[in-house]
Amino acid sequence: ASGKSWEELLQEYINKPLGISVKTGWPNKLSVSEPWGHWEEGEKFMALDPSHWFTVPNTFAGAADANLSINDYIKFIQDELRGLRGQKAVLPARAYELLHYAYPNYAIGWTNLEVANNHISECDGSMGTFYSHVEIIKEKNIAVIVMANAGDSSAKGACLNLARLLREMF
Repeated sequence: ASGKSWEELLQEYINKPLGISVKTGWPNKLSVSEPWGHWEEGEKFMALDPSHWFTVPNTFAGAADANLSINDYIKFIQDELRGLRGQKAVLPARAYELLHYAYPNYAIGWTNLEVANNHISECDGSMGTFYSHVEIIKEKNIAVIVMANAGDSSAKGACLNLARLLREMF
């Protein structure tokens, strides 16, 4: 529709305005010093080295093949929080409302719920070798981000439990 690739749009509408560097491709295939994902094989976790066959299919690349540092992810989520609170952000406040709360329970990539008069937006990401969980609580002006370099049910449980503990602390 735009005549541009999703990578070009990512650069124009996310990287440039926020001063961050969202990259495409498996992190450790870009540099071996980047995080390595792990998956469970039998009773052991196996680190997927850069030569491993596992990759994101092109059909899912726009939704699942972006990676960024934790510091850049914090900047991205801070922008989401500002937008939800009606403050100056990359997009108009109404756009953030649509992304997070267009429909009850699930909007455009975000699960949403209300707990004790707090609106909470949640988003999880995993390709089976990493797991990330973020919660944005606009009334409290906080966001919680938890990441793991494994994507099994134990990693997911650990991320969700840690996020709950952090949310309750604040």
